[in-house]
Amino acid sequence: WGELSVARPMANAAKAHGAVGLIMVSRPNDNPPAKVIGSVYHGPGAATPDFPQIHLELAAARELLAGQEITLSALQSKIDSTHAAASRALNVTVEMKFEADYDPAAPTMNVAAMLEGSDPELKNEYVILTAHLDHVGIQGGSLIFPGANDNASGVAGILATAEALLANPVKPKRSVIFMAFSGEETGLEGAEYYAENPIVPIKQTAAQINIDCIAVGDSIEVKGGADFKALHSLAVQADKAYINLKNHRTGKAGGADAEPLFQKGVPVVYFVTRNSYTYLHLPSDKVDTFNWPTFEGTSKLLYLTTFGAAATDYDFR
Repeated sequence: WGELSVARPMANAAKAHGAVGLIMVSRPNDNPPAKVIGSVYHGPGAATPDFPQIHLELAAARELLAGQEITLSALQSKIDSTHAAASRALNVTVEMKFEADYDPAAPTMNVAAMLEGSDPELKNEYVILTAHLDHVGIQGGSLIFPGANDNASGVAGILATAEALLANPVKPKRSVIFMAFSGEETGLEGAEYYAENPIVPIKQTAAQINIDCIAVGDSIEVKGGADFKALHSLAVQADKAYINLKNHRTGKAGGADAEPLFQKGVPVVYFVTRNSYTYLHLPSDKVDTFNWPTFEGTSKLLYLTTFGAAATDYDFR
């Protein structure tokens, strides 16, 4: 077993050694064990569309070991203590049937809009507000993963901020780009493409504010303060003055769609609610799970931080 983000290398290694399929299970000794989730990101490397892979419920996995002298939990304990494989043959047969249409060249796109800055010079500097628009879709023909928090909430935050900036008679000095990335769930593809093919010069990108999962949870965390204190402090000061929602814990910059531009040297912060992943990649990620006061407060804080970053000539680097 292992994290789904490394499933592809595991699958490729298993196939190279003669395996005909891969069954993954969550670690049974974790508290709590990870739920079976829908995911379309399986790690780096070429896909293996002719090699079936599934993430199996723990109850079903335990049935496969019925009659063995060792349990699934004991197997994990043995692997964790010895740091070595504990392979064994099981006297069971598993039938897996898949129907998939795999197209590695399927087209997708990022979606962008821009509010031009009001200052004749500073309008050539840009604050980019980003969120990913994709989720994991429909699986098995009928199992729907709504992705309401991950990340329709982030896209809604962008739209609300755009609407508020347009309604404000005082326009920011710097230009603001609103960017919805595609392909985050398949490996940050939209964000990485933009970092290599920016629509404005990277050197003139004053800041990136990324939003991912902001509607479930009890408070907002803004990551990136360890690297970009001045940019992070905009959110802290706005929260103290107007919102009183932020968990002032922060951390290093980057992560998710903030990573590619961070690697290019752009100052970035990343908005995410604390305890936001209860329904991550599950069919239960629906609007009725939202904490509406948190969502509203986070959206307001997002607007204030964006306006603050675009209203100044400060170099956040």
